Amino acid sequence: MFKIKNWDKFQHYKHKNKMTWYKMYGGDILNDVTYMELSETERLFLREAWDLASQFNGVLPDLKSCAFRLRQNEEKLKKIYDSLNAKNWFYEVTEQELKKEVMLTVLKSEVVRGTANDFEKWWEALPAKRKINKKGCLDKWKSKKLDNISKQIISWTATMKKTKEWLEGFNPSPEVIINQERWNDNPKSPTQIRGAL
Repeated sequence: MFKIKNWDKFQHYKHKNKMTWYKMYGGDILNDVTYMELSETERLFLREAWDLASQFNGVLPDLKSCAFRLRQNEEKLKKIYDSLNAKNWFYEVTEQELKKEVMLTVLKSEVVRGTANDFEKWWEALPAKRKINKKGCLDKWKSKKLDNISKQIISWTATMKKTKEWLEGFNPSPEVIINQERWNDNPKSPTQIRGAL
């Protein structure tokens, strides 16, 4: 099996099967001397190979499947495959290496994203008014790893719920709280009213 060169570097849409689109950096391609030195046939095949590989996370299927999908003669395609491989546009991967790559990607995403064990507790503690975009807030909670300081956030929320502003419905949306890290504000400080001297 072959994988497309630099696929992981430029494709940020992980864990999607059978993608119908992918990123292509036109400026990078047009300014790449090695790309421009390819024959017209090689460039055309490479472009179609990217289309096909986008459905398999940057991996090209076996030669026979590739020939069928691209409606190409298998022998002719083998020569192009070999040529592009020799010019480092592809690199060979084993099934075991691919499984290892997938496992590492999953593990990295779990480490990067963090957990959301206490998100529901916080969400329930919020006032009903302006409680919107739960999924977006959950994603941000994970990405900022807020479980690590969830007690502080929940405590701050409980304190703020008793303030005059929040009781009167002037509480920020959950997304604003997360984006601006409002729990770092002093909840006991007096409210500044617009126009007050």
